[in-house]
Amino acid sequence: MPGWLVTSSFASLSCSLVLTATYLYLYQREKQRFMAIWAFGWAVYALRFIFVLFLTKDLGGAAEVLLMMVNQLSALVSGVSLIAGLCVFSEKAFARTWYFVSAGFGIWIVIATTGSISFFLLSLPTYLFLGVIYVRMGVIIYKHFSEVLFGKYSMSIVFILWGIHKIAYPFLRPVAWLAPWGYLIETVLAICAALALLLTYFQTTGEALVISEDRYRSAFEKAGIGMALIGLDGMLLQVNAALCELLGYTRGELLFSSLKDITHQDDYAADAESIRQTIDGHVDSFSVERRYIHKLGHTVWAKVTASLIRESTNLPLYFIAQVQNITVARMAESGQRDSEIKLRLLIEQAPVGIALIDETGQYLYLNSKFVELFGYTLEDIPTGRHWFDKAFPDAEYRKEAISNWKSDQPANGSGESRPRSFLVKCKDGIEKTIHFRPVTLDSGDQLVFYEDHSELMRLEYELFRAQKIESLGVLAGGIAHDFNNVLEVILGYVSPLKLNNDISQIHENLAEAEEAIVRGQQLATRLLTFSKGESPKKKLTDIRHIINEAVRFALNGSSVRCQTTYPEDLWAIKVDERQISQVFNNLLTNALHAMPGGGNISISCLEREIKAADLLPLEAGRYIEIKVADTGAGVPEHAVGDIFDPYISTKEPSGGLGLAVTHSIQAVPQRSEWRPPPCSV
Repeated sequence: MPGWLVTSSFASLSCSLVLTATYLYLYQREKQRFMAIWAFGWAVYALRFIFVLFLTKDLGGAAEVLLMMVNQLSALVSGVSLIAGLCVFSEKAFARTWYFVSAGFGIWIVIATTGSISFFLLSLPTYLFLGVIYVRMGVIIYKHFSEVLFGKYSMSIVFILWGIHKIAYPFLRPVAWLAPWGYLIETVLAICAALALLLTYFQTTGEALVISEDRYRSAFEKAGIGMALIGLDGMLLQVNAALCELLGYTRGELLFSSLKDITHQDDYAADAESIRQTIDGHVDSFSVERRYIHKLGHTVWAKVTASLIRESTNLPLYFIAQVQNITVARMAESGQRDSEIKLRLLIEQAPVGIALIDETGQYLYLNSKFVELFGYTLEDIPTGRHWFDKAFPDAEYRKEAISNWKSDQPANGSGESRPRSFLVKCKDGIEKTIHFRPVTLDSGDQLVFYEDHSELMRLEYELFRAQKIESLGVLAGGIAHDFNNVLEVILGYVSPLKLNNDISQIHENLAEAEEAIVRGQQLATRLLTFSKGESPKKKLTDIRHIINEAVRFALNGSSVRCQTTYPEDLWAIKVDERQISQVFNNLLTNALHAMPGGGNISISCLEREIKAADLLPLEAGRYIEIKVADTGAGVPEHAVGDIFDPYISTKEPSGGLGLAVTHSIQAVPQRSEWRPPPCSV
């Protein structure tokens, strides 16, 4: 045997043993099955070169045949093992067919080495098989790993080259000058394949670790309960938003502070003992109830579940703790008298009435303000039925109050207020306007707050009266002004009649006076309509004709343009034609005054089906919704609430009754099954 073969075999053996040791170490650390398979494959691969070294001794006879057989079998087993491990790593199935084929080639090796068959025919089937498998696995690696990783490409190329080398081995092995290079290339490719496997493994596991850490960080931060990472020395290494909210501190204030700083002094010693026992290995985790000090100074009870995180070598790293607020439950269970006294004192001295009612309607508690407000005690109203009977003696009003109480509960969740106002009869017979604010507690009980709004309602009524008197003053002034203008015209034309004998002049003056009297009559009619409303004479009408006529009349001679939009087959409505015409005339006149320099008006009609559930002040049925809009400057925000008051206007000189009369006309369209034929609009 040539000397270079010994040197090459020693080098390859050394590399194989190093790779075997590396994979064994990684298997012990990572506990990955494919690491064990690879370690076995490299161990068998190293065994092959041991046999090669024995073959260099020229043992001859049966010993040499046996060594050649084992050498070839080692090459076959190591190659199949490496590929099987790679399949496990890449989560690809290694078909059982390959095992059977491998067994067949193993039988061929046994037959070929015991017979007088040349080395070329002995090695060709085995290495051709290994070459095909290696090339195939290189292609699979390239397709399997979707991430753009250096290890992916290098491993794919190395396996393909290694496969080509395996296929070429039987043909090039007999070439004396090329053989040393062939062994060198074999060793280099084997080492590169092993390193590429390791590189790909660490890159993929690194990516998986980053994803896992991101998921953990997101779950940690968005957890609904407090969470913290705590060092072995009790320092807070990481906290989430829920824990900051629970304790009232910012994240910066909590980080790297000690548990001792936020734990109640009576509980810290027990905490330290629990941590010590866990670190010592007596327990893996512990769950306790502890008191913490809120930033504002009050005590927060929490249930703490902590687990110790260790390295793979069992070295303790840190604790991960879940902190759940149990302050309310703890206060209820512990029955601490000082807390009960403070709570009762707060409720007793509250400026509003407070009642606690259980799920069955039983009154459990009434504070002193409630008794002061209504005069009723627990003996007077032990249940909700007794309360409704006494507070709402009128049967219809009581029915409405009970209905509202029942309907409000399902519509509001726990902790949500359900405000209502009712007139309540007290024990002394006085009626008060009470604002109720019931709240459903988590236990299902009802906590009800009662505020007396009687004085507030009285003040609102006084304010309303003052505003009404002010409006009446404006109305009276406007009426006096309008009628004074009419009377001055009449007086101006009637007075000269005493001095004038010209019959034609007398008739002319009387005609002008008569016209002024008619204007006074129209003014009186508008005032009557505004004050008590004129009884409408309704009939089925096509509203499009009324709108078109009002537009034609109002905009005649002006620079304002109007666009009307109607459905093709608009419903008929039942209205008083004269009154609804007056409505459109007043609206269009106002629009004209708002656009002295010209502009656009748009009128649109929309068919609507009103249902009782819509909560509109209309009976259920079919209606026409009419919208009138213009491009004028609009009404100032401060004047919006007054636009329907008589003699109130944003224009100078002051206006009259236009919008006030429009508002007072009851022109509500009524349902009709009749549809008019399409008309020209």
